[in-house]
Amino acid sequence: MYLGCKMKGGKGSKNNIANRGASAKVKEINGKKIIPVAYRGANVGHGNFIAGMYEDTKKLVLDPNGVPVPYQLV
Repeated sequence: MYLGCKMKGGKGSKNNIANRGASAKVKEINGKKIIPVAYRGANVGHGNFIAGMYEDTKKLVLDPNGVPVPYQLV
């Protein structure tokens, strides 16, 4: 029997943010929200990874050397 978009057991989609719980919490630095963005720094020797970006200013979170910080380390 085809159930369409409904998941068996009523849990819903794993991609729905409301179903993620504590793992989907917003990261913050000094009260500013940080969002994940794809960083393509292979041309300058930094590699490609998911970096953190300030939600309000749209600027990357940088370390003291000016290199973007990976989101998982924020």
